[in-house]
Amino acid sequence: MCIWNNVGHDQKCERSDGKAIQYLLNCWMRSKPGFVPIPTDGRVGPKTLKVLDKFLGEVRSTAKSISRRSPELRTLQGLLPDVAAPNELTQEALSFIFIDHPSKNQSHLLPSLKKTMVLNGIDTPRRMAHFLAQVGHESGGLHYMSELSSGEQYEGRKSLGNSQKGDGARFKGRGLIQLTGRSNYEAFGKAYNLDLTSDGGDPSIIAINPDLCAATAGWFWSNKKLNAIADRNDLPRLTKKVNGGYNGFDDRWRIFDRAEFLLMKKDWPSPLLCMA
Repeated sequence: MCIWNNVGHDQKCERSDGKAIQYLLNCWMRSKPGFVPIPTDGRVGPKTLKVLDKFLGEVRSTAKSISRRSPELRTLQGLLPDVAAPNELTQEALSFIFIDHPSKNQSHLLPSLKKTMVLNGIDTPRRMAHFLAQVGHESGGLHYMSELSSGEQYEGRKSLGNSQKGDGARFKGRGLIQLTGRSNYEAFGKAYNLDLTSDGGDPSIIAINPDLCAATAGWFWSNKKLNAIADRNDLPRLTKKVNGGYNGFDDRWRIFDRAEFLLMKKDWPSPLLCMA
C-alpha cells in the first residue's frame, strides 16, 4: 500500500517510502492553519518526524511509525484527503504515483494519457494501476518520449521490418511504450490513419504529438490483450509482455503500489509474485 517498509522513529526508512509519506503528510496538512510543506526528499529527519507525530497523535495512535499494514487505524488512508477519487487520474495523483520519476512532461501528457486509457478500455482502477506501472517505468514517469540512442543498432533488423538504409535511426523507439521498427510504425500508422513510413512520412511526430505519444502505449496494450492480465493482477506476466523480461520489476511494482493505493482506496492483495 504505497510504502514497502515502516516509516518513522527508529526505522531504517527507504528513500522512496520516505518521499511517499512526506507527500501524503503535506496533503494532510495543507488545510491546517500555518501550513508549511516539508520537503519531499525522502530524508525522514526531525521536521518530518514532528509532522508524523502530530498526525499519529490526531488519529490517537501510540505508534511511532507508519507501517505498510495498519488495519486497525488505516493510518495511510487517513493521510489521504482528496488526492484522487476512485477511477480518477488527476495531476496531483500522477505526481504521487510517479514520485520517484518527477518530470515536467506529466502535466503536458496527462490529458492524452487519460484519453488513450478510455479508448483502450483501461477503465477500472486495477487496469489503470497496472497500465501506469508499465508506462511509468518504460518512460521514466512520462519523461522520455523518444529513445535516447540514435537507433543505429536497429539498422538492417529484418525482425523489425527495417529493410531500407537508414531505417534503424528513422524508426527508432518513440512513444510512452516505444514503437520501434518500420513494421511497427506501419501497423500503428494504419490503425491511426497516418502515413509514417513513405518517403513523405514523418515518424518523429510520435515523440512530438502528445496524443500519438500516449496512443503507442494504448495500441500496444490492446494488441497484446493486457487488460485480461491486469484483471488477474499478474504484474510479473505484464512486465514480461511489455519488457520481454523483468527489467525494473521493483520500480514497476512500487508505481503499481502507489497507483493502487490512490485509485482503489482499499487494501487489495499484492500483485502475483510468481515469476512465470
